[in-house]
Amino acid sequence: MLRKTLLAVLCIIVHMQAQTLTYEGTEFEVAGDEIQCVFTKGLQDKAFEDDLIIPVDEIERYLFIEVVRSKGDDDYTPGYLTVSWINPVYPASYGRVIRFKERFETLEPPWNENKSEETVDKENIGKNEKEKESYSRCRAGTYMAKIRRKETSKHNYDFIELKDVPGRTAIQIHRGDRPSHTSGCILIGERRSKDDPKILLNSEEALSELIDIAESRIEPRVIIVNIVDAPGD
Repeated sequence: MLRKTLLAVLCIIVHMQAQTLTYEGTEFEVAGDEIQCVFTKGLQDKAFEDDLIIPVDEIERYLFIEVVRSKGDDDYTPGYLTVSWINPVYPASYGRVIRFKERFETLEPPWNENKSEETVDKENIGKNEKEKESYSRCRAGTYMAKIRRKETSKHNYDFIELKDVPGRTAIQIHRGDRPSHTSGCILIGERRSKDDPKILLNSEEALSELIDIAESRIEPRVIIVNIVDAPGD
């Protein structure tokens, strides 16, 4: 098992003698006629106790989404989302290392003790706008997720929903372009406004692309979402 720390997907097949693979500035010695795919979680991870090793015959099922948060303020949490997946393509020569990656911008509420939408709404009854508490983003960690179809929700589009988020329900990656569009979910956009970093642009297109990528995984697909807090949060 590879024991290096990566916050990405690493896919290796070798059919010859031992080789050295350089991946994002780190060298790995690989050998043998096997595949190893490692998704190493950040320090926040509670879902898995070890590196995730994927058998070669299941590799086309997996999609890896990572949300990396940045420092925000009392109104919002900015960040970016990367999505990685692996397509097995055999070159004419030895081995393969195939990795595809897309990047999007994200927007979430600030941290407010993981309070749910229902809790915040109750606490805000009778308060004026200046006194009202904000919704809270969810806890960082690694979660299994699924594509939730529009027929099963209030949205008129498909989106990604995380499973078993501590203290929360229906935490999703969905459309939206400003803090008022989320009560705890992760909004996604193609880029951030230059005039106002609290505004995402082309959210509909970004989510559509993410769903298209997720649907490219063969059934039964496996979607893993890793959320990483900003240093010090």
